[in-house]
Amino acid sequence: MWINKTIQSLCLLSIICAVPAAGEPQAEHATHAEATAPSPLDRYIALAGVWEGTATHGEGEPEPATVTYAVTAGGSAVVETEFPGTKHEMVTVYYMVGDELRLTHYCMLANQPTMAASFGDNPDVISFRYVEGTNIETGNEMHMREVDFEFLGPDHYTAKWTSYMDGQPGMCAVLDLKRVQE
Repeated sequence: MWINKTIQSLCLLSIICAVPAAGEPQAEHATHAEATAPSPLDRYIALAGVWEGTATHGEGEPEPATVTYAVTAGGSAVVETEFPGTKHEMVTVYYMVGDELRLTHYCMLANQPTMAASFGDNPDVISFRYVEGTNIETGNEMHMREVDFEFLGPDHYTAKWTSYMDGQPGMCAVLDLKRVQE
């Protein structure tokens, strides 16, 4: 019986000691806040759903476009499917490498450029630039090399994708999309 009362007293004491006094800093809370600090990937996680609008390729006329976003891999990646169900369907995966936001674009050109994000003064603009790629042997083959996102609100954004060929900028594709379903 004495052992049971001693264990109960120790348990009660450990609970009392674990609760900080009023006004004392809460180290555990600060650690949790750091662990849940916003990630650049959060911007793309927030896009989850179906988006519709237009795609303009080069100097052509705007055409209807649909893009979907799905969060996967325990929240560590976002899969974007452009033009789902069409012959132009492509997939882009957004993910973190350390503290750097990256994407890999699985293009209908049968190559896979990887780009890293950079951030300027405008928090609503994220620019990605080419880092490396597969099936781009010399770098002179046509491939996507840049994309600039401008977030115009929680349910509206534009993306300007720029292809390169022979080391020079080529055609741009501009998507102007609004969320239609979460």
